Amino acid sequence: MTSLLSDIIMMSKIANTFNDYCTNYSENQVVRRKKQKQCNHQTSSKKKKTFHYEVSVLEQLPCELFLIISEYLSPQDLISAFYDLNHRLNSFVHLSPLHLDFSKISKSKFDYLCKAISPKALRSLTLSNERQTCGQISRFLHMFDVQKYLTNLRSLTILEPKLNQLMQILNSFTIMDNVLYSHSSPLHSLITLKITASTIDYEVSGNICRLILCDLSSLEKCTLLFNDRLDMQDLNQTIDNITHLTCKKIILEDLMNKIIKYLPHIHYLDVELVSSGIPVVLSTLEQDISTLVSNLSCLQLLITTTTYQEVEFLLKGLPQLKQLSFKKCHTTLNDDMIFVNGSSWEKLFSSHMPILTELQFDIKVYHDQHMHYTALNNLLLPFETEYFLKHGWTFQLYYDSKILGLYTQPYPHSTCSTTLNRIESTRGPGRSVQNNRVTSLHVYNTGRKNLYYPNVESLYVENSSDNYRFFLLVKRAINCRKLKMLKLHESNDDVQMMDSTTLSKLLYTSSQLRTLDLSICELIELTQHFKHVTLCKRLSRRIQHLILSDYYCKPNDVSLFIDTFSTNLESLDISVNTLNECCEILESILESMRKLKNLYVIFGQSEKIIRFDFDTWLINNTSVTNFICDVNDGCLNLWLGDREDVFIE
Repeated sequence: MTSLLSDIIMMSKIANTFNDYCTNYSENQVVRRKKQKQCNHQTSSKKKKTFHYEVSVLEQLPCELFLIISEYLSPQDLISAFYDLNHRLNSFVHLSPLHLDFSKISKSKFDYLCKAISPKALRSLTLSNERQTCGQISRFLHMFDVQKYLTNLRSLTILEPKLNQLMQILNSFTIMDNVLYSHSSPLHSLITLKITASTIDYEVSGNICRLILCDLSSLEKCTLLFNDRLDMQDLNQTIDNITHLTCKKIILEDLMNKIIKYLPHIHYLDVELVSSGIPVVLSTLEQDISTLVSNLSCLQLLITTTTYQEVEFLLKGLPQLKQLSFKKCHTTLNDDMIFVNGSSWEKLFSSHMPILTELQFDIKVYHDQHMHYTALNNLLLPFETEYFLKHGWTFQLYYDSKILGLYTQPYPHSTCSTTLNRIESTRGPGRSVQNNRVTSLHVYNTGRKNLYYPNVESLYVENSSDNYRFFLLVKRAINCRKLKMLKLHESNDDVQMMDSTTLSKLLYTSSQLRTLDLSICELIELTQHFKHVTLCKRLSRRIQHLILSDYYCKPNDVSLFIDTFSTNLESLDISVNTLNECCEILESILESMRKLKNLYVIFGQSEKIIRFDFDTWLINNTSVTNFICDVNDGCLNLWLGDREDVFIE
């Protein structure tokens, strides 16, 4: 409320100042016109009239007002509005602190903004090599000298970088005998760093961790999300600046003997524990945890195979915790039922964690013995004691396809996977609480359970049943008006989960739906070979991102859907079997779909190793000129600039 009030007051001051200026300007204009008329009467009528051009009001505004205005504009709007008008406004744009997110941007806009910005003005930056923006990091590094221009960055997010790109951003480096040697880091002012990299493997992750945690002395918040296990063996010194750390795939020994031991001022810790394949001996772990991380107040813990005894050992050493989020994924074998034992959790919390105020549970254990309401209610009973009720923690138990689940209410995560056969416990005061936090829902198998998720934006429906009306049952579980992405997967090729009319009505109801993921066979069948006029019109109007998965596309298939999606489609994912078919399909797509900004092609097994110069072929055989082409792991990714010259390069 205070922030809103201050914004209103500030905007009022700006408006008053601007109105006063305009009033004075208007009065001066009136006086000036009167004087001009008098002057015109005194001069000879034979003389030529002189035209006087007045400077616009906007250009006469003081710099302070421009700075205030810039706080209410996004960086893109700021640059689009003021850049390249005159020298003064260019200077204003270059001096304004910028917070740029390039993770979801067209190539043409990216090129335009990079030409307009002054990198020294960057305060936060997001760079991405993900599907929608392939090759972006390489292009950015080619345009700007990191060592020279990114010294004022406060926040940096790097998504899917290659190893050499990551090292070029982090520091000036050399590589000898596959070992990375650091010289100096240009990121002297960096406070927040997030790196998501699925290609970084265990062998080099240790060097990267050392460079980040030990060399970036100003860094306070760090997120490291690698696809492989994270090596912490090189962490052998106390680091006082890190207060927030998120890292996935670390072993318990590294958590206890490295992170907790050498990060004494950490407040927030989010970790995923994985197994090293060797049984953990608890006596070898750091014992005096509470004195080492006395400031740790929030812990988010994700496990799969870690035992309850190991979790208990960790939590007993953290009596200062105020917030705990605990998530356990199920295995394929029967899990330890102690994870859903309310008495064990109450004993642990009440005896060793006295100031814990916020608790989130999402626990799944594999249990192959079928459970009914009575058994679930009996399991839930220990979670309804005075201790849990006093803290305001309510729980729900369910049994679903050999998975026994326990979670705090409301459901604590944004992603949820469930069936419509789910059996839930009937006890507990929080039973009526809706699943408001769920924005991504995966529904599989049939059933008639009345579940409701009011805020779902992404829906993945997987039908392995023979129920033709399966999707109608799923549709009742969500608010279609909020749906933005729909993925359909048929496990049974002989049965459809919906018909053409159902999809057409869904497109009409779901005004925000922009992404559709299904097989090419399913698309052809639903549209009746693209002869269902109403459905095709709604697909053309709504869908901007089309993902054709599961089956290879043939040139004839592509020719069928080109007319439907040529108007508004911006992103297309397809699978092809051969290189020749790919070339034929590319010619058709790039010629017809003028708004296409991203094209992702997955090749068949016979074309996994591609030795083909796509850059030259695209220039010689298509109309595209502004593009970045990336071929990696049997996939072709094209990031395309506008071919209608909305942004001139």
